[in-house]
Amino acid sequence: MVAPLRRNLASLWLTVSYPFEATVRCGAAGAIYGRGMRDMGKPKWPQTPEGVTDWEFVFEDTKGGFIPLVMMASSPVILKECATVIVQKLFTREDDGIHVMKYIIDLDEIIPEASENYTDTSLIDSMKSRTAKLLREIKDDRKKKADAYLQRKAAGGDKRQK
Repeated sequence: MVAPLRRNLASLWLTVSYPFEATVRCGAAGAIYGRGMRDMGKPKWPQTPEGVTDWEFVFEDTKGGFIPLVMMASSPVILKECATVIVQKLFTREDDGIHVMKYIIDLDEIIPEASENYTDTSLIDSMKSRTAKLLREIKDDRKKKADAYLQRKAAGGDKRQK
């Protein structure tokens, strides 16, 4: 089931269904649709054969990966809102607030408030590229943590590290 998340956006929907599918559609209405972060429980991300989240797929899949989704944004406002939702969905643990703030600050530098009226496609394309680079940094960090978890698991420990 898809529940609306109320947001004042120009033209953006984010739909998340499980086990995993995410799409962004641009349109005339101003709401994001998706499962609320508080009521969705632990996300069921696609898994690798080793049983860890397939972060490459989550971020890069051409049909629903986070990076192709943000690249579809038609304006700086939509780009920033979409990237912000992705960061908020990825960092949901109690102690993740510092990570969320760091990435929101990074997004504010990439996509300044004054850019909401930009129409120059080269500037918007530059913002998209920089946002994709930021998301790839998050992806690489997630992949490293998954690899470290597999190494600890193979060595007899199964605890996740932050």
